Amino acid sequence: EIMSPLDTTIVITYFNGLPVSTVKDFTFKFNPYSRYYYLDYAVEDSLFLFSIIHNDEDGYNNLYHGSINARKNKMISLDLIAQTGGDGGHFQKDILHYTSKGKKLNVTSISTSDEDLDFGYKRTKNSTIVNFSFGFDRTIESEISNVTTIDTIK
Repeated sequence: EIMSPLDTTIVITYFNGLPVSTVKDFTFKFNPYSRYYYLDYAVEDSLFLFSIIHNDEDGYNNLYHGSINARKNKMISLDLIAQTGGDGGHFQKDILHYTSKGKKLNVTSISTSDEDLDFGYKRTKNSTIVNFSFGFDRTIESEISNVTTIDTIK
């Protein structure tokens, strides 16, 4: 599937300044050095679900998921769902599995961070599984598991 670039005017007009429901005290901010792409959509009754990719200047692809109540022509939520990429000793890969109708999503995140030490480096690996449910009221996020391992390498 080929992603379609989003026009800057659309990003600024409809997304800039929106609160991101899944991240506390965070709003979507347009960055002129980033690229934005339309990814996909699904319609379930009058619930319109869509996804956009924000390719940021730091080397990450951020997946945002939006929910709109089509009957009321009102945005329900904009959510940061997943992130893949890396920068400066950190790498993250998120694996997504949508249900067939797009109202539920399972995200498996694998994140590694390397920290330089005098005698080698320390690698921290974190694996998390989160379920998302998209509805007319809000997005429900529930963490299923979280495992962290730390290795010191000489």
